[in-house]
Amino acid sequence: MERARWLSADLTDEYIIINLAGYDLWMYKNGQLDWQTDIIIGKINSKTPLFKSRISYLVVNPTWTVPRSINREIIGKIKRDPDYIEKKHFMLKESSGKAFNIDKIDWQSVNPKTFKYWFVQKPWKNNALGQVKFIFPNRHAIYLHDTPTKQLFEHTDRAFSHGCIRVKNPIVLAEKLLARNREVSIEKALNIQNDKLAKQGKQALELASKIKSKARLGGIAPLTNTALLASTDLSSIDIQPITIPKQSPVTSSTADELLTQTIAAGDTQKLYLDTPMEILIMYWTAATNNGELTFYHDVYKRDNKLIDLLKRPLVSTTRVEKESTIKL
Repeated sequence: MERARWLSADLTDEYIIINLAGYDLWMYKNGQLDWQTDIIIGKINSKTPLFKSRISYLVVNPTWTVPRSINREIIGKIKRDPDYIEKKHFMLKESSGKAFNIDKIDWQSVNPKTFKYWFVQKPWKNNALGQVKFIFPNRHAIYLHDTPTKQLFEHTDRAFSHGCIRVKNPIVLAEKLLARNREVSIEKALNIQNDKLAKQGKQALELASKIKSKARLGGIAPLTNTALLASTDLSSIDIQPITIPKQSPVTSSTADELLTQTIAAGDTQKLYLDTPMEILIMYWTAATNNGELTFYHDVYKRDNKLIDLLKRPLVSTTRVEKESTIKL
């Protein structure tokens, strides 16, 4: 609860809470817990930070610009397998954004520490960011995103990423965020996508139909279980692990269609939210559940440090001001 006190002030009636220690994402609507899904967080050596922000837009069919910190890993794989860069649909870009010819690189002589180009992965089915990512301003370059490695969600402890947060059901999350937009905004964006698909021809329209059919069969569709209700009082939120995500139906079929058509178009596009959604990234290792205390694994080993700080004697603000005045 001490961690909640740091960041939880002034939340609106609609917001997302992420509990890193519980590997959970909760979406609140009208002050009630509307939907939940599992997440993957940063590894021990690349911890996901705690902060508060607002999701302002989605990127559909995203490219992935590889962080410099991962260059050594990528270059090592290319040295072992020269075809790796093509297999994974990477291209190279200069700092200016201009594309650079991959064939000009002698990979066996490349030093990752001095490598000046950027790896950029093109949109495709196994792009590291999947089909959609969710952008919110922050100084840590953290965002939510889809992932092709769905099998990692089968693990209990899921600290596998380089810092960003992978979402188990990103399509449902995207639909729910877009459904908050005004109908006129959704229809305007949908018309743009339909025009793109029409210009691309029959194959693109068939792809959109297949995506929609898959959604109806449960492949990427929202589940329709009864919504789980919870108090907006942070001290009483139930953060006990939930085996089966409790979800409410997506309320806008046009939002569903917009996302489906945008994915089918194939190119990288931004879909803006009329009203940004607040997001609160927290780290709760203990919480009350129906009056009982529930504990989570302290995967980042943060509790002891916080407990030590809380045990320190309080220092009077007046005393500090007086001492500062005397020193001056």
